[in-house]
Amino acid sequence: MSKPIDEYPDILIFSELTEILDIGENTAYDLLRKHEIYAKKIGREYKIPKICVEGYLYNKEFNIYDILKEFGDILDFKEARKILRNPSRNTLYKILKNKEIYFKKIANEYKIPKKSLIDYIFNDYASAL
Repeated sequence: MSKPIDEYPDILIFSELTEILDIGENTAYDLLRKHEIYAKKIGREYKIPKICVEGYLYNKEFNIYDILKEFGDILDFKEARKILRNPSRNTLYKILKNKEIYFKKIANEYKIPKKSLIDYIFNDYASAL
């Protein structure tokens, strides 16, 4: 028996998707490939917003900015990695260097607005529908 969906983090990894839906890997890949559930590939892993899974399960609309409420408006590098479920440091540095996520570097620290991280996660969402 899997735990309630509320106990999962806002960004899921592939194994959590199969656990929540109690489906096999091939079925889960089909859902992602057909864009029935939105996912973003970061590095080698799919990152799936939990609200997209809930939207699929309950067939309801959602506001993308309703995630990450437990975090402040400005994130540091470690928090961004935690939210994105620990991509490699180099992968996140590459994303920042390519300006895929808006940030400011203050002293030696990256300051990332939560809104820009959410926009990055969902930047392909409209075209995936």
